[in-house]
Amino acid sequence: MNQANDPYIADFLLQVLSDKLILVHDNDELHGIKFVELPGHTGGTMGVLLDDGTAIVGDAIKYVDDAVRRKTSFAYYNLDEANKSIVKILSLARLIIPGHDIPFYVINGEVKPVNQMQNKLLIYLKGDLDISIFKIS
Repeated sequence: MNQANDPYIADFLLQVLSDKLILVHDNDELHGIKFVELPGHTGGTMGVLLDDGTAIVGDAIKYVDDAVRRKTSFAYYNLDEANKSIVKILSLARLIIPGHDIPFYVINGEVKPVNQMQNKLLIYLKGDLDISIFKIS
């Protein structure tokens, strides 16, 4: 895949880190993390999908508005592939962390930024904790 038009590719890193890299493909799983191929913005873009339905997608979806429109605002590599990747990850995840914007939920196919769900609180706790919650209006 030719990424010569992407000035931000640091090709030398592959050589420097070659003995520390693990090659993954679309749908591979490692330590409970599923890797999802999301090409378009750049040719080799991948996201990760956690067991709880959270996806970390980097620039495959840069902004919430890209998810709402199901179209990217910019792609170095391939615009059509970028748009397909957006649709793909929206069908797989329930919470998406994009590259340049606030996280958002996908509920029945509808995109809902976390700031629109202010009355909902989701907390994961492990171990013994003493917690006080105050609501300031």
